[in-house]
Amino acid sequence: MSREAFTAVELMIALVMGGIVAAGIATMLRRQQRFYTTAASLVEQRISLRDATGILPGELRALSPASGDVLAFSDSSLEIRATIGTAVACDTVPGGDGLVLAPSALRVARFTSFTTSPQAGDLAFVYDPGPSDRASDDTWISRDVADVMPAPSMCVGSPFVAATDAPAQPVVIRFTSDSRVSTALRPGAFVRVLRRVRYRFYRASTGEWYLGYSEWAGTGFSVVQPVSGPFASYSRRGAGGLALRYFDSTGTELLDPTDASRIARVSVVARARLRAALSGSPAAVTDSQTIGVRMRNR
Repeated sequence: MSREAFTAVELMIALVMGGIVAAGIATMLRRQQRFYTTAASLVEQRISLRDATGILPGELRALSPASGDVLAFSDSSLEIRATIGTAVACDTVPGGDGLVLAPSALRVARFTSFTTSPQAGDLAFVYDPGPSDRASDDTWISRDVADVMPAPSMCVGSPFVAATDAPAQPVVIRFTSDSRVSTALRPGAFVRVLRRVRYRFYRASTGEWYLGYSEWAGTGFSVVQPVSGPFASYSRRGAGGLALRYFDSTGTELLDPTDASRIARVSVVARARLRAALSGSPAAVTDSQTIGVRMRNR
């Protein structure tokens, strides 16, 4: 009894056709993988751009160049006095060489809030209402912070610290000997603490360019940490990965580092470059974001 089966020729044809179909499927999967990989890279780069055009403007809007908040500037770096927190003084130190700040971990009302703990080298702005109730003698006085330490035995019975908040310890900030506050200053004084920080566009050890952040640590800046990136490489012509431009109130661009107090507007341009286009071609794709920030009190 004969049985029907495939001939050798039919088997060869089936194998060839199957190989062609498998090769086509593999090619399609590779293209899809390349597309989604590049699309994910594009999304990541746009997130970095949004970070850069969100972090810097957030810092810039709180600055007052006329008051000296901008310490140094260039097309790729910015050194400023950034606010790290605010507090209410719940007590004073005898002799005027310090203030005790209400604890930040209060259960009922929070009078103190810091993004990072105060330290020596910071600058404290203390609101002094003056000897009368008139606004004409109100003023902000700046004092250099010499030391910060816990003060568990202070602010006892203060209206700013409830009895249920006993575990929350206040801290005392002491000022340098040449920058004491008035002995007439009373508890309830409002305090802003600022720190010298630097944002700069730098090249990492990997060869990629990032927006970096570092803080003043008393004798020098801390190690720079990337906060956004990577971006396109630096260019002096303002066409690089990050470009900062500064203008006065008349729209004139400021280039002299001594003109920091005249800054009225800052333009921030961030550019990212991808290795390939979404179509899979070798052509690079460039994306960018631009934002302008007008300074406070200008």
